[in-house]
Amino acid sequence: MVFTIIIALCCTSIFGNVFSLIIEKEYFIPEQSSIFTFTETVGNDGSSDVWRYGEDYSNYYFNLSTFDNDVLFFSKKNINNCPGFNPKDISTWCKVKVPKY
Repeated sequence: MVFTIIIALCCTSIFGNVFSLIIEKEYFIPEQSSIFTFTETVGNDGSSDVWRYGEDYSNYYFNLSTFDNDVLFFSKKNINNCPGFNPKDISTWCKVKVPKY
């Protein structure tokens, strides 16, 4: 039983997420996701370790870099209805509008 739990923890993103949450005050996990399932796919180009794009089993995420930790998300169920979809390019996410600040 303990071995199964250890294997399960090693196969999730929990260790990377916990580490990032500890070392980077700006790092966060989207409300719609979980510390166990969220994976950063594209990091920030700047000096911060905040993610720009991420995903979990259900959604793709884009970090809007606001003080409120707002994100846009696109359900993986909708990929087939979105020609040209690229999970690392928010401009290809059908029916998702990026707010102007």
